Amino acid sequence: MSRRDVRSRLAVLGIDPYRILDITFPARSIVGLLVHAQYNDTLTAKLTKAKIPIHQDFEPRDPAHLADPKYQSLPVSERVTIAVDIHRERCLRGIERLRFPVAVAVGRAFVEEGFIAQEDLDEVLPRCPAAPVSPKAAFTAEGDHDMLDLSSDESEGL
Repeated sequence: MSRRDVRSRLAVLGIDPYRILDITFPARSIVGLLVHAQYNDTLTAKLTKAKIPIHQDFEPRDPAHLADPKYQSLPVSERVTIAVDIHRERCLRGIERLRFPVAVAVGRAFVEEGFIAQEDLDEVLPRCPAAPVSPKAAFTAEGDHDMLDLSSDESEGL
């Protein structure tokens, strides 16, 4: 099932697909939905009415969800590390797809939950759609020169 399929099926249930910020597939037969906190009650009510089970206690970082057979022989501590890393990457990819103002809020929530580190958030935010260009980055692009660095010969061609 793809994200597009999930959005279509949610629309059939009367759930506004534009209220869904991100869709993930953290484990077999589990679909994760990231929504605004204000929409959570509405979403929960509609899913409950449609008799779709909601797993409030689901832990995406549980190594039991590692379905790839190559991980089965590893010690539990390594499997935990891998599961945490996979979830961290999933969170970062989700943030990167969000518009900047929403990404900031979601990213802060993920940092508070311990899903990602502040350094991760600082690195991913500039790649979000509509992210502001920092003044420093805007003026240090390759080929830019400080006016004091130009010789008189170079400045004549400007």
